[in-house]
Amino acid sequence: MMEFHGREISLAELGAMAATSEFAINIIKKEWVSSYEEFVESVYDSIDKAFALLEKSPQSYFDDAIGEDKITEELANMLVMAGFDARQGQTQGGNVDLTVMGKKTTWSWIGEAKIFSTNTSLKEGLLQLTTRYRNASPLHAQAGILAYVKRANAVGCLQEWRTEVEGMVLPDLSLSECNRRGPLAFFTTHKHEATGLPIKIRHTAISLYHLPKDKSGRGAKKFAAAHSMEAAEKPAK
Repeated sequence: MMEFHGREISLAELGAMAATSEFAINIIKKEWVSSYEEFVESVYDSIDKAFALLEKSPQSYFDDAIGEDKITEELANMLVMAGFDARQGQTQGGNVDLTVMGKKTTWSWIGEAKIFSTNTSLKEGLLQLTTRYRNASPLHAQAGILAYVKRANAVGCLQEWRTEVEGMVLPDLSLSECNRRGPLAFFTTHKHEATGLPIKIRHTAISLYHLPKDKSGRGAKKFAAAHSMEAAEKPAK
């Protein structure tokens, strides 16, 4: 029995309550992982919910003044609230944007965050993950590219990036789909340059585009520059 606010609650009652809470279920799953792969899945359980919270309020992140560090800081804080040991800016061969540690010292997941302006910026992030940064153990190497998309058509942007990756000379490269986020994510696996062991990376587009086209949006000063830039990029009819 456990006591909450002066009332005794049985483990059966506690289990029944936890079964109705997605947050509680994820906490329990995280604590019961028995392999590195299960740890990574538990990270994706929570980080995908954090992505959804960001995407629900794109107006809070669309401004160019809000960079990748600020957004990643919020992600790290959300993961900490979900019970993870998540850190921003930890040194592991370099300054890693996001590190999530597992209950074993050899378990970690690392992420490199970029504002998705061009494929070139993501390419630099991928090279950082695969030639500079390190997981806690080369035997357990999974990571992520976090692409904050402040452009229209996040799916199209990620498809452009996928095509770019397919054209890169990465040893033993293979690509696979992500069932969790559908067309907003995909996986790659290839041989890590330093270790010669496979590194698996999930490439995720987080859609933060917010440019209202209604009367209020068209007239808002805060959107004027973005509207002008978007109009200039459109091909002439």
